[in-house]
Amino acid sequence: HGSSFYPTPDAFVARLREAVPAQERSGLYVCNHLIVVNGEVAEGEVYALSYHLLPDAGGGRIEHKLRIRYLDSYRRDHGRWRFAKRTMVVDFHETRPVPIPSGGPLKPQDDPSYGMLQSALFRPGART
Repeated sequence: HGSSFYPTPDAFVARLREAVPAQERSGLYVCNHLIVVNGEVAEGEVYALSYHLLPDAGGGRIEHKLRIRYLDSYRRDHGRWRFAKRTMVVDFHETRPVPIPSGGPLKPQDDPSYGMLQSALFRPGART
């Protein structure tokens, strides 16, 4: 995963459980996704933009912006496509301080999506 290595899926999930709660905002925006299928195997490249807004040690905020690519190998296993290997390449990474807007960050209850979108998928809070 970029310059970070996690020896097992459980180690990667543990890192996510540590990192995600600290993020005020976060997003991964998938752009182009090109796959070439050759029988029971395939390969692909995915372009994506990643954005994270985090508190800094001094009470302010920093943002991380990345342009990334995933280089993937896939295999068909009992009729279902699975990842065989994924390598993440960071083409651009910027970290910079950002000011806190007047009035503070948007509170979840003030976000219009929570009033308009009624499905449980869109409710704030942990997913189970």
